[in-house]
Amino acid sequence: MPFGFMKPAELQTAMFLQLVSGGHLLILVTRTEHWFLKRPYPARPLFLAIVMTQIVAILMCAFGWLVAPISLRLIVWILSYDLVWMFLMGGIRLAAEAFIEHRTARAQRSIDLVHQPLHPHAPAHSWLRS
Repeated sequence: MPFGFMKPAELQTAMFLQLVSGGHLLILVTRTEHWFLKRPYPARPLFLAIVMTQIVAILMCAFGWLVAPISLRLIVWILSYDLVWMFLMGGIRLAAEAFIEHRTARAQRSIDLVHQPLHPHAPAHSWLRS
């Protein structure tokens, strides 16, 4: 089995850690309009809650509190995997937002072009002004 899993319970523990870690990192990625490493940084209570929950989840998985224990090597691998995906998701989110913004700006330019008079020097009719 991958990563030396001996029992399905260990796989469940690995999935638990991945979901806890990935979910919290996703909060950090989506909470701001810019790159998540730039200001504004997360509020202290949010950041401390995420860090403390990560520590508790890691200890649960390492020592087998309420879940089957898994190796420290696997814990580090899962956390590394989630960190890589955090940066990928942040980049993809920014690229998608830039693409959407570009499409929106392009559409607005097209609408503005359609609403321009064909003869800019001709007087506009009263029915065109409304």
